[in-house]
Amino acid sequence: MKVRENYNRHARGRRSSRTADHRLNLNARKSVLLEKIKKDGKTHTHGNFACGRGQDALKIMHTFKNDRVDVHNFDFSDVGLDEFKSRSHKHPLSAATHITWKFNCTDLRDWECETPEMFDSASCFLAFHYLNGSENFLRNLARSMKSGASAALVFPDSDFILAEMRRAIEESVEKKDYYAFGKDHDENHLFNIFFSYDHYSAFNSGTEPKLTYYFSLEESISDVPENIVLKETFIEDAQKHGFEVTLCQNASTMEIPDDLAAKMRIDKRRGLSKYEKYALSLYLCVIIKKL
Repeated sequence: MKVRENYNRHARGRRSSRTADHRLNLNARKSVLLEKIKKDGKTHTHGNFACGRGQDALKIMHTFKNDRVDVHNFDFSDVGLDEFKSRSHKHPLSAATHITWKFNCTDLRDWECETPEMFDSASCFLAFHYLNGSENFLRNLARSMKSGASAALVFPDSDFILAEMRRAIEESVEKKDYYAFGKDHDENHLFNIFFSYDHYSAFNSGTEPKLTYYFSLEESISDVPENIVLKETFIEDAQKHGFEVTLCQNASTMEIPDDLAAKMRIDKRRGLSKYEKYALSLYLCVIIKKL
């Protein structure tokens, strides 16, 4: 759980303009996903999985600001949940909404759904790839959701990562034990990923079921191990547990509606810079619907 601690420490510290721009662009995509999974009607029950210290609370408030909503927040850390409680209640928008916040301390790697068909919608942002044996989470997520309900997820795009791994190896003038990509691509200094050539080769040949790489984000995160979630495997597992994949799109190609861009002060006329597009390309935006 090192990554969660590092993300939150950085959130409380001084951000570089590039990091701030990246978070803004990624948050805009999360907001689009939340709007897409919001069901018709005035009452909702929403599951917010791997909620951390409440980084997505404001996006949830804006999405459901005109409705009566119970939001069930799940995370492994009591400390993080306590900070989330404080954040959500202190925000000015909280008093103007009809949102009830509920908090559940649980390790989602071993989570077992106790209340079937509970949620009208759900979200799990930037956490799915940390859930060892994530099929267990999908199985319980399916059990917890009502028929017709949708869940939004954001996690690293395996197509992008594997393509960049191949490029890093092919462009190297000599064979190495470890390769890296990200930091020096089109003046990008936001993130860096390095990986073992032996592990990469074993994964490609099918002799190793997992491929772990190490992720760094500017000064905030350093060499955190992450596991590849193959897009094809995710889709198969989701379908096996009764989901239909209704959206599966790289974050860099997702359009932001004009009204949302204006609200978040994103200048759509400027467009994404090379480094902004490259950084967003790291992520896959997914919506799955319970059949």
